[in-house]
Amino acid sequence: MNNYTRLKNEFKSLNKGLFRGAPSLLITSIVALFILTENLLGQENTTMKFPTEKIAKLSNGEQMFYYKVGQGGSNILLIHGLGSDKKAWLNILPMLTEDHTLYAIDLPKYLDTDSTAGIGMKKYAEDLLLFMNEIRIDKMVVCGHSMGGQVAMHFALAYPDRIQKLILLAPAGLETFNNKERAWFETYITKDVLKNQSNEQIKKNFDINFHGDTIPESASFMLKERLDLKLDSLRYGRYIDYIITCIHSMLNEPVHQELSKINTPTLVVFGKEDKLIPNAILHSTLDVEDIIIQANLIPNSTSIILDRAGHFVQWDLNQLLSDKIKQFIKPI
Repeated sequence: MNNYTRLKNEFKSLNKGLFRGAPSLLITSIVALFILTENLLGQENTTMKFPTEKIAKLSNGEQMFYYKVGQGGSNILLIHGLGSDKKAWLNILPMLTEDHTLYAIDLPKYLDTDSTAGIGMKKYAEDLLLFMNEIRIDKMVVCGHSMGGQVAMHFALAYPDRIQKLILLAPAGLETFNNKERAWFETYITKDVLKNQSNEQIKKNFDINFHGDTIPESASFMLKERLDLKLDSLRYGRYIDYIITCIHSMLNEPVHQELSKINTPTLVVFGKEDKLIPNAILHSTLDVEDIIIQANLIPNSTSIILDRAGHFVQWDLNQLLSDKIKQFIKPI
């Protein structure tokens, strides 16, 4: 029995007494269901080509770092997931730049400040609007991965006149959590838990994001940068505060009850081997098909499940996914 299966069985035995305690292995592994870290120190690696980083100064005083690549076609805004950044898109950018102009952004309040005041799903949706105003683009195709998908749905709800099409890759926000489950996260996902993860556990956290439960060599820089960050106590502390605040915001600013109000044409893509969504610890009886049922509440939506892909679908199947994206936005 592998570690992943053991954790699922272990949680089942805890389910009736959820608040009586939890094994340390269970606690550290639940963190993996939310964490995908990369580009934490901005170091280059030898296998990926990094575009030139640009800076947009937003009207609220914040800064947004981003890549702009490609020219012509549709303008596509790419929003990373929890603990990630614009490098989450490196493996798929080359497949889309021939036909479209891509803006891969870093959401604000990442490692540049001790403050967590500017972190939140709705707040990030507002930041997207300010970014579009700054780069003077009226409408964009908005594409979000994981937590970025939840941000993208909030954007579609708040600013429907500023979005052409919506693309959701393994999006958070479709899965629901009851009060008991929400309280579990607030009780056990703490700064001490994250801070005390071993390097081995961090490696496992990365592995389960990808097809075959192994981080590919092309993405190995993510793990290196994560471990490097751990050596910088100041920035690592900021990172942990950011992660915890984002998790609470994801739980406290759900979007699933408003899916029927999203009128934007929407493409939803999941990897069949996704082990982060649905939450395999808290919702061990659910699978990706159950989450797709929720996604179908978006009136004008198309859902796809791709074989041989995990949570990080844009890395696992970059070519196939880029073809699906180009096909979806072609009529614009």
